[in-house]
Amino acid sequence: MARVYRVVTQDDAGAVLADLPSTLVPTPSPPAGKPFPRLRLPLHQRIEWGAWATVGSINLVVWALVSLGTASSIYFWPIRVVVPWGIVLAVRTALGVEGGPGRRSVPGGRENNGPAGPTCLQ
Repeated sequence: MARVYRVVTQDDAGAVLADLPSTLVPTPSPPAGKPFPRLRLPLHQRIEWGAWATVGSINLVVWALVSLGTASSIYFWPIRVVVPWGIVLAVRTALGVEGGPGRRSVPGGRENNGPAGPTCLQ
């Protein structure tokens, strides 16, 4: 185990793990009923969408409490927070834009997020 924890590069990992049996499991084909496979969002986008949902929910609760407290339906101001932010996130998610100019996610590969550190195993 100590050798495994000392691994720094992929080549080192390959040398340490070379004696393990290969367990090649065939990839199942997608079911015929679903024409598109489910796409999993990268972690940072899941965090962004989670923050959007959390902030939107808090704003909605505050609006509802204020409306109940004043016994009248006040202007639905959470829309000014939720909709623009949601549109930006939806466009970024759909286009795969990750942050700065020329930074897009690479399908099936490493994202263009700068240089990899010396202990990066992929």
